[in-house]
Amino acid sequence: MKILIWIVMNENLDYAKIIEENTKTHSVLIDFFATWCPPCQTLLPILDSISSNTEWSSYLKVVKINIDQYPVIATKYRIQSLPTLVLIPKHPQKVLEIARQVGGISEKALIEWLDQHKIRA
Repeated sequence: MKILIWIVMNENLDYAKIIEENTKTHSVLIDFFATWCPPCQTLLPILDSISSNTEWSSYLKVVKINIDQYPVIATKYRIQSLPTLVLIPKHPQKVLEIARQVGGISEKALIEWLDQHKIRA
C-alpha cells in the first residue's frame, strides 16, 4: 500500500510537532478515524488511490489519528463525527486549520475539495 506520506500517530510521537514541522514544507491532511467506523474504512482506499499520483506527495502529507487511542487530540480538534478530515495549509510559521470535511467522501469529491483550497497551487 502506497500512501502520500502516511504518519500513524503512536505514543512516542508528539503530534503537534509532527504537524508543525510538516506544514513548513507541505499542506497537511489530518484523518481522524476509528477502526470500528465503516466510513473511515471506506476512506482508506480513497486516500491510497490519491497517493498513487506522485504529484500529490510534493504538496500534501497525511496524518492519521485514531481517536480511540488519542482522545485528547480528538478533543483538541473538536472531533464529533467520523471520519473527519482537517486541512492545514503549508505555512512556515503557523498551524491553522482552513477546512474540514466530515463524513464519507468520494475520491473525485476529495480531489475537488483539495483543489478548492488550492493545495496544489
